[in-house]
Amino acid sequence: MRASTLLSLSLALGSLACVPHPGGECSTDLECGYGTTCQRGLCRSPPPAPPLNVTWLSPERDAWRAAGPVAIALVANSDEVTISTNGSSVTSPISLVRDADGVFRGSLDTSGLADGLWTLSPHAGGRAGGARAIHLDRSGPRVAMHLPVSPAGAFLRSQSIRVYATVIDDGVGVDPVSLALVADGVAPIPGTRVGRNEWGFAVRLADPTLFALEGPVALRVVARDLLGNESHVAGEVPVTRVRWRRQIGDRLPIRSSPALDEAHLYVGTDAGQVVALDRRTGVTLWSHHMTGPVSGSPALGALVYAGSEGGDVAALDPATGEAHWTCADPAWRLLASPAIAQTSSGETLFLSNASAIQQGNSTVQGGVLAVAQSFGNGTCSVLGAVGGGQSSVAVGNDGTLYVGGLDQRAHALRFDAMTFREIWSSPMGDDITGSPALSGAAVFADVSGHLAWFGSNGAQVKAASLGQKLLASPIVAFSTALVQGRDGALGPFIGPPIPYSEIAEPVYVAQTLPGAGWIGATPAAGADGVLYVPAGHSLRAIAPGGAVLWEAPLSGGATASSPTIGCDGTLYVGDASGTMTALVTDSAGLAPGWPRFRHDAHNSGNAASQLCE
Repeated sequence: MRASTLLSLSLALGSLACVPHPGGECSTDLECGYGTTCQRGLCRSPPPAPPLNVTWLSPERDAWRAAGPVAIALVANSDEVTISTNGSSVTSPISLVRDADGVFRGSLDTSGLADGLWTLSPHAGGRAGGARAIHLDRSGPRVAMHLPVSPAGAFLRSQSIRVYATVIDDGVGVDPVSLALVADGVAPIPGTRVGRNEWGFAVRLADPTLFALEGPVALRVVARDLLGNESHVAGEVPVTRVRWRRQIGDRLPIRSSPALDEAHLYVGTDAGQVVALDRRTGVTLWSHHMTGPVSGSPALGALVYAGSEGGDVAALDPATGEAHWTCADPAWRLLASPAIAQTSSGETLFLSNASAIQQGNSTVQGGVLAVAQSFGNGTCSVLGAVGGGQSSVAVGNDGTLYVGGLDQRAHALRFDAMTFREIWSSPMGDDITGSPALSGAAVFADVSGHLAWFGSNGAQVKAASLGQKLLASPIVAFSTALVQGRDGALGPFIGPPIPYSEIAEPVYVAQTLPGAGWIGATPAAGADGVLYVPAGHSLRAIAPGGAVLWEAPLSGGATASSPTIGCDGTLYVGDASGTMTALVTDSAGLAPGWPRFRHDAHNSGNAASQLCE
């Protein structure tokens, strides 16, 4: 080896040997090794950096957030601080800006972060400060709805039900104020806690604003957590207005309208029966056979009274159907319904006869019959015959009898001293087959659709025309006369003012019901102004303004059976198949006036009788 090379190696080794170990003497940092620096002439390890002390101002510890920016504010013993977020993924560091007060401020946009627990970690020069946790929760509570089940397959519109829900939130918790059951047409129904996570809701299906028609009713349970995250679950319950249906007419039509007492209904059938049914269940309690169809409506007084097209008249015990008395004349043809009035002979029936009868030495076509058990030593007697036909008698408050005739005239009669006396008669444009309505005036309508209002002296105070043939009778609801034409036209006519100052009177509009031809039934007006009209193969509930609120199917076509409404809101109507149907309505009884065929629930045809059963 050359001498020069050896000399260079020797010098190099000599220089390395001069690098001081920690604690060795030095003048500059360049003279120190092993990661030390020159400190006060000695090579020593550098002092540790002071810890990053952080005082958090926001967010709060374990804060919960649903969305939006999170304000970050902290104080730290450093000139520059950054924040990193650690969770299911890691975002880029967030720079903070130090303001004049020495507070580091920044903002975290949570829109890019998944739900879950995140850690906000401050850093400065490789030093980490105290981390802070933040929970991001955009999910609402878990909601499960538990719907009741009706043993009958559907709930009645008149019932109330209980809906239950399980509501659980694993995050910040459920806001109990937010819990509600929601259905179209009603205000949200608040829940009541019935268990740790269980809530109950009372749903009144009879609420008039609830659109509970014939079919399912959609319900939703809505809940929020304390962050405002909302969840809901939907379901539906079947609701029906049909309380019951009963086949009672041997498949022959029912044209009569039922009479009601508190527990029973009494109706005639074309099979020649007067049938009593339990109002609650529709079970047949008794039936009484008569000669010929019972197309007129039975009337309920102290007894159940009915006439038949075969000329029978019967007074039946309401509880058993046993006949207290009967009378018959094969010459009579009783299409009309009996009217009940108190006379000197007791409870007296007045019926229109549609056939020719013998009166003295004369034959009279039709006539009004007065019939009572006390006549003629306990037998049925006919004391007179005037007018007559298919029009049923209506009895005024003062005992005056009003009836139309096939002589195209309106008649007002008195029955005094066992005889009829005509007070007045007035011509109409055509035969009168419908029954008059009495409410402030006597309202008559003929088969051509002409209407006339008559005062107590027989003077005509108003006239109108429906413009359509008329098979049914007029009614008066509030101060409005209403008639339903043969081909579906509904005509409202405001009559002479009647003082119902405490009642807000509805405003009815004219309309034509589609698919409602050959209507022979008289509408019934509920206490809320709703009209109930059998038409086609259904019964329709019509608001005063004309909207069809709901429609319930009948088992057969609509006939002349006019609906009867009880004070509990249940409606009863017959149809062409011989079926009686009981329907739940939203009307609490009948409207003031003469709101249905035969005036009241008893079918008395007497203006002095109360409307309710």
